[in-house]
Amino acid sequence: MINDQTKTNGFILSSVSLGFNTFACLISCIIFLIIIYHLYYNHVKREDKITVVLCGHIYLTILIYSSILISMNIRSILGDLYNQSFDSSWCIFSGYLAIVVLGMLYWNFLNQAFYRFMRIVYPQNRWFQSVKLYIMLPIIEIIIISILLCVLIPLNGIIYSPNDYFCNISYMNIPSVLSAMPIVYVCPFCCLLFIYMHITRFIHQQGNIQTLIIKQRQSRDLLVIQRILSIVNLLLILGIPSIVLIIMSLIRGEEHPLLARISYFPVSGIAPWGCVSDVEQLDVHGTNVIYNKPKTNERSLESNHAHLIFIDNDTKHEYRSELEFRSHFEKTVSENSFSLQNKTKAFHENVLKNKVSVLLLQGTGGCCDLFAKCYYLYNKCHTNVKSSDQTNEDPSTIKERNEQIKNKPREQLEIIDNKLNPVSTMNSSIEHDEIDYFELKIFIKFYLFYQLFIREEEEEIVARFLKAYENETIHRQLIVTSTNIEQSVDFEKLKEFS
Repeated sequence: MINDQTKTNGFILSSVSLGFNTFACLISCIIFLIIIYHLYYNHVKREDKITVVLCGHIYLTILIYSSILISMNIRSILGDLYNQSFDSSWCIFSGYLAIVVLGMLYWNFLNQAFYRFMRIVYPQNRWFQSVKLYIMLPIIEIIIISILLCVLIPLNGIIYSPNDYFCNISYMNIPSVLSAMPIVYVCPFCCLLFIYMHITRFIHQQGNIQTLIIKQRQSRDLLVIQRILSIVNLLLILGIPSIVLIIMSLIRGEEHPLLARISYFPVSGIAPWGCVSDVEQLDVHGTNVIYNKPKTNERSLESNHAHLIFIDNDTKHEYRSELEFRSHFEKTVSENSFSLQNKTKAFHENVLKNKVSVLLLQGTGGCCDLFAKCYYLYNKCHTNVKSSDQTNEDPSTIKERNEQIKNKPREQLEIIDNKLNPVSTMNSSIEHDEIDYFELKIFIKFYLFYQLFIREEEEEIVARFLKAYENETIHRQLIVTSTNIEQSVDFEKLKEFS
């Protein structure tokens, strides 16, 4: 029997734990239902579906575990008040189920980290980026964990505690503790630590090889894993008092009367605040966006790559307004997890329906630098014409002025009858020209490759384009795949000078 003071302390501990567990159960239930709603009505983007599914598993596990703890807390409170006994076979099963679900919580955290690990280190392995895999994985894991922890039953590892009024693992039973700890705690924690160290080393070895968009995604994935580790570390640190009490009980040969209640108290109300990345991505359509200064641990878009999407659709050219399309385009094309059919449609929609001819990153050579020159010529002509005719705002005059602005770059780049002569353009001389127009041949190959891509939509070409774009070898790749081409390009479909 325990004294009145210890019983009072246990009652207070159970009451506080009941409040935490009820709150955790309520929040987890709400979030889980929201996740189910968005998945059922297909409100989740395909590239985010795996992350949402994994988070759904975590919140479902917390919901089940907190419900079990609520049952334990209620039994403890009733036992403290009325000395009511709850010893039964169902009590033994609930104690066993609590250990299984607790282990499943840690393994769900590991699943989240494993998905990030495969996406960073093995991005080409599509099987490990399948939604079905991560739906089935927790089911397989809980079956394996349940089978492995069945050893606690013959070892008499789950017993009824008359002081706590619920069933729990016997901390004085050393074989049971040593059997459960590697499965529940040690194995998932060591795997998480290995994944974090391996990804950190992998990103460090990559250096500047990867594209900016991939680096940003890797940074977000690494941040998620860091937060998962922090949650697991927090749970382990909060379990230190229980470990101390277990050691003291083993030394004295007598279990502390409140050991079970204290051991379950640290995990009450702990929610996975780090399982979802809080880094917002630019993903907007049809409106201008302001690209604010990044926060800590966030990377900004390269400033040299944020000014050159050349659009001529009679809209106002505002600084930074091109970022909305560029971010969506890069995200769509360079995303590792893709379906060829879906990405073909997405590419077709971005290029044709949005009337955007080509994505330009200044300083990357070839067609990008050519359009950079076009951009500067266009702005120069626009400024000169606008300054020379600021008073007359007649619609016909405005239309004539716009045509004049378009014709100036045509003349200087020798675009005649919507045809570009690459030889003459390479030999053209423009003031302050620092662009190497020998690279213009790459532009010709790029555009004809683009036409073939849109016209035939061949899967092989789509895959080659995506791979080339992702690995920053787009120019070399396109030269290899477009050897027999004409020496003139039809600009009619480009929309740039239409």
